[in-house]
Amino acid sequence: MKNIEFGKRLREVRGNKSLPDFAQILDVHRSTIVRWEREESYPDADLIKKICEIYHIDPTWLIMGKPINENHSEKYLATTRTTRIVEILNEIGIDLPTEKMVQFVTKLYDLQLKEDQQGVGLQNITL
Repeated sequence: MKNIEFGKRLREVRGNKSLPDFAQILDVHRSTIVRWEREESYPDADLIKKICEIYHIDPTWLIMGKPINENHSEKYLATTRTTRIVEILNEIGIDLPTEKMVQFVTKLYDLQLKEDQQGVGLQNITL
């Protein structure tokens, strides 16, 4: 059974990255990316996992176009957002003790949920 729209979702993940840049990140030839985007072939499970880890996306969305269920999607997004927040803080040299990092990420995530549900901004973060 053909995975309809996989190529479209992969192009969405690639965004403005050039084919050579995207291929280099995934360590594949750019013609491989073209075949995936044209849905002439598909990446194997290891490459699906790599794409999802690098770009912090739900593998079920990439493969099928939707999460297994909403609860799964929310848990996956919470985990990947938290991981990415910690990575960004580390990249810019902010090295908080674990307890403070957990507090920060929890408050940030809670505020993001409020913003999503009620339109409340993230301007009130305090530790």
